[in-house]
Amino acid sequence: MKALKRGLLVLLILILLPVVTVFGVRGFMMLRTAGRITENAAEIPKDSAEKYDAVIVLGAGVYRDGSLSPMLRYRMEKTVECYESGAASKVFVTGDHRIGEYDEVDHMVEYLIVHGVPEEAIEFDYEGFSTYESMLHAAERFGIRRAVVVTQKYHLYRAMFIGEFYGMELQGLAAENWQMSAGTVMRTVREWAACLKDLWYCIRRIPA
Repeated sequence: MKALKRGLLVLLILILLPVVTVFGVRGFMMLRTAGRITENAAEIPKDSAEKYDAVIVLGAGVYRDGSLSPMLRYRMEKTVECYESGAASKVFVTGDHRIGEYDEVDHMVEYLIVHGVPEEAIEFDYEGFSTYESMLHAAERFGIRRAVVVTQKYHLYRAMFIGEFYGMELQGLAAENWQMSAGTVMRTVREWAACLKDLWYCIRRIPA
């Protein structure tokens, strides 16, 4: 009986340890960044001395017909709002364009231009295949040092943590969340696991 109890205890520890680790890493990222996240672009400083280098908008799903998923459309709406507020004079678009005709970046750029952002004010990265790569490239390939990051709030904690790990000074601007659904729940679960993965990448210093 004692051997059985010890075995069950070991099993319980093995089950709980990854869960506790993920919760701990997620909590750490939230504590490091939560005080610099807002949902209102008007709250971001606009003085020329405090102006940001860029508004960084992170890619998300695009449908086959080229239309933006609701998640990405909300990000783009918030990005235009932020640009028009005068917080930065440049928009940095980063997303996935690695497989055939799938192209987040060009559709994001097209949205910005249609909504009044000058083409010359837009920089883009076709190799933002992940949040880690997007933020690393922004810092090291494009030399962005001070920026507003636009994505959904649940995603901002990780994106900002990565960017700040690589030396950027960041303000988070939260876009509207898509409605609660099974997909949203799965994204949330995946996000928590991705926090652990990207912390490991930062520690290992996975190159751009």
